[in-house]
Amino acid sequence: PTSQWCGPSPPSFRPDLLLVRAEALTLAPQWAGVKSTPLAVECNSVVGAFARWGGTAGWKTALLAGAERSLLRAADAVGAVSAGLVERIAQRYRLPRERLFVVPNGAWIPAAPGGPGPDARLAARRRGGLPEDAFVLAFAGNLHPVQGLDLLLDALARSAPSEAGPPVHLWIIGDSPLRGGLERRSAELGL
Repeated sequence: PTSQWCGPSPPSFRPDLLLVRAEALTLAPQWAGVKSTPLAVECNSVVGAFARWGGTAGWKTALLAGAERSLLRAADAVGAVSAGLVERIAQRYRLPRERLFVVPNGAWIPAAPGGPGPDARLAARRRGGLPEDAFVLAFAGNLHPVQGLDLLLDALARSAPSEAGPPVHLWIIGDSPLRGGLERRSAELGL
């Protein structure tokens, strides 16, 4: 599919489906209702719980949760990234299960010439300056307290290197205002 046009919708514009991310203050339900367009929502967390975890004030958390409830109840379909999140959404907002789907996060990575065999793995380790026998943990996403990366750093610092096993390395791919704190914590722990 291709898109030829961006900007305010001309009066005749009507898509077959409106797909939005579960942003707290979106106008998608109103737009979909006016245009009689099916609304699908991608959900990566329960906004209220996410906000509470991040220390957002109670009244703001309640406002965000109310906006999310309105969005998800207006949706014709809600895709969540895990079965557990589908359960939380169904229970919290009393949504019919037939409108909820698991759509796991993922990335499409084209295969290396000759396929993604051991040579591609070794090449990635070499580019990262890692030994060939390294055990690599990778995280890719937004850096947010709910991700628990601080706990992962603490756990890695407590796990003693073993002569019996390969060295463990953690690659964190992502960004947010928390990045500096995570980098400082990693340095403090000697990681």
